[in-house]
Amino acid sequence: MAHPVDGLQVVVMAVGHGHMGVDVLAQGGAEVCALQVMSGQGVASENGMDISRLDEAAPLDAMEAELRDTHAMATSPAKVITYGDGWAALENQRLAKAGLPLISPHLDFGTPAEEQQMWQTLLLTGSLRDVTNTDTSRAPLSYQRREEWLKLLRQAAKGPDRHFWLTHYMLGCAYLANGDADRAEEALNASCALDANAWNTYAMAELYRVLGDKERSALTMLAAARMAPTDDNLCKMTAKNLANAGLWDVLADYVDDLSDAQKKLPRVRLYLAISAEGRGDLDLAEAILEEDGGLEVPDIKEGEISITELWFSIAEKKAARDGLPFDRATAKPPKKFDFRMNVSD
Repeated sequence: MAHPVDGLQVVVMAVGHGHMGVDVLAQGGAEVCALQVMSGQGVASENGMDISRLDEAAPLDAMEAELRDTHAMATSPAKVITYGDGWAALENQRLAKAGLPLISPHLDFGTPAEEQQMWQTLLLTGSLRDVTNTDTSRAPLSYQRREEWLKLLRQAAKGPDRHFWLTHYMLGCAYLANGDADRAEEALNASCALDANAWNTYAMAELYRVLGDKERSALTMLAAARMAPTDDNLCKMTAKNLANAGLWDVLADYVDDLSDAQKKLPRVRLYLAISAEGRGDLDLAEAILEEDGGLEVPDIKEGEISITELWFSIAEKKAARDGLPFDRATAKPPKKFDFRMNVSD
């Protein structure tokens, strides 16, 4: 619902009984102010705009009336634009089987897709084994960690899936994600004993990492990567963990064995540069960092400063080598390598 009032456009959105969201937009969209009104208690954030007339523009009684007037529409079936990825459909199947209320029963969530298929199979048959998960060369498509699914996995692991590696693997991953290292290790060991492959071996590496054994984690991950040599994600994670463990020579040998395409992966180049810096080969590290106008890592994460730290380490060690002073507090990396936040120019 939009109300143009004295140069303001007030957009009222019903978000739940007794709760309203209000967006106030200046004409032309040059300035934006948002006010969240929760049962009559306003909390405002503004960007240079006077919102003193907001109560007049969108009084609470009017918003409550709008909520009541649109309740039937908001809880009625509507034209489907997109079904999404199938998780809501799967959850409604689980709820129905348990005799529990469905999620928004007036909405059509479609049916589970391939990503949910093995979980649907587990729900309906008590076994996770499905046509989508018999090939161990393919990474599992999805995971579950909620107790409702853990209960089904435990039942399957003790029954029809007691000899199926994937069920024990999924249990191990769920326990690991939930912080239960002991049960994670037990389940993952059972999975590896049934059919050691890249995925349960990788999970064991993650377990060792969580337990603080960086070297064992990195070497176990290396073993996993060699089981699935064409998997780029596993390749990048292996290079990262070898670098984090300080296994410079092992990392260099691993990269030497990669395909030409994998050797060019920006993440792999980054960890190779870190390895070179760690071994003291500053010229090689700098050459990798500066190649093609500066190393660009498209999948760098928000807040990640690995490239910045690499530049500092190279510059600091070069200064020490050449007998020059170096102060991290005043040194300024090139902007292309500076991913720090809240650093003034």
